[in-house]
Amino acid sequence: MWQAVNTAAWDIQDHPGQRFPGLPARFSVPAGQGVVEGNEIPYQPWALEQKRKNYENRMDADPETQCYLPGVPRITYMPYPFQIFQFADRVVFLYEYLHTTREIFTDGSRHPDIPVDFWMGDSRGRWEGNTLVVDTVGLTEESWVGGGGATGRNMYTSIHSDKLHVIERWTRDGDVLTNDVVAEDPVAFSKPWAIGPRRVRHASPDDVMYESICKPTPKEHFVPPDPNDPDIKSRCGYRCESDAPDPNAAPPAAVITGNWDVTIKYTDRVANERWSIQQKGNALTAKAAGERGELPVSGSIEGAFVRVTAKDGDKDYKIRATVDGDAMDGSITLGVGQQYLWHAKRAK
Repeated sequence: MWQAVNTAAWDIQDHPGQRFPGLPARFSVPAGQGVVEGNEIPYQPWALEQKRKNYENRMDADPETQCYLPGVPRITYMPYPFQIFQFADRVVFLYEYLHTTREIFTDGSRHPDIPVDFWMGDSRGRWEGNTLVVDTVGLTEESWVGGGGATGRNMYTSIHSDKLHVIERWTRDGDVLTNDVVAEDPVAFSKPWAIGPRRVRHASPDDVMYESICKPTPKEHFVPPDPNDPDIKSRCGYRCESDAPDPNAAPPAAVITGNWDVTIKYTDRVANERWSIQQKGNALTAKAAGERGELPVSGSIEGAFVRVTAKDGDKDYKIRATVDGDAMDGSITLGVGQQYLWHAKRAK
């Protein structure tokens, strides 16, 4: 049993640590060094533009978020263990992630000439001494080479076309297994690029593989990042900055004093509240009347962006929203992993 020891599952190029915009802190992306030699993928212009679009929609565009198979070589760097079984005519990889099975035929057979693409492609292997050389084609263009990333740069969300050709080299030396990759795709890349040799950790005798469960999240429940959010601009989580007015903040772009009808869209239900808001410059106070009784609210408005906290005993509920005329849209965070869509409409 083996498992990769790196952060390439989140991004195959250099990346800083950061919370994923719009998601709770437990979805933070760890910082890590890239595995791509030279740290650059030579994209064709159209592919670079598509990668930019994917980045903008990365929370639900990444196939992993909908529980599709990761593809090759991405599955090697997923943070889950895998087992390797060797037979006379094939080598079989069993992955804990989504119970994926990958057969690499070593019987000298060729890739099938059929107009069908696969999430894991078709793999044929040969031995060069103690190195298994794996040739994989037939990969669907819907898979990504790397993960959705976390930063505002356009070097992430690594895509490819259905012409992707991947060559892996697996070499074992005792309890050390190394893997290196060359990827070529004349449609998406201007030239081949490589992932340098990476060590794969050998499991301890007591390690076992467990059941992997993946439940797709309906797109209507994704909370999109707000580009006006100062926390996101500063690469900071919603809980790491005070809601108190910043003396250097931009002046408010709207006056939101008055009564507002609030709707919170939970996963299994919808809750309604009535908010009475008072605004003094950038400072906001309010009373939120709903299923939890009447809660005090305080915070600030910077430009058109509202950031307030509702107090419920020793619990803090964070609300982040953008004002657009007589409406506000954003999210409410009730705790770790509990973030929901929040909408307000000025009461008549």
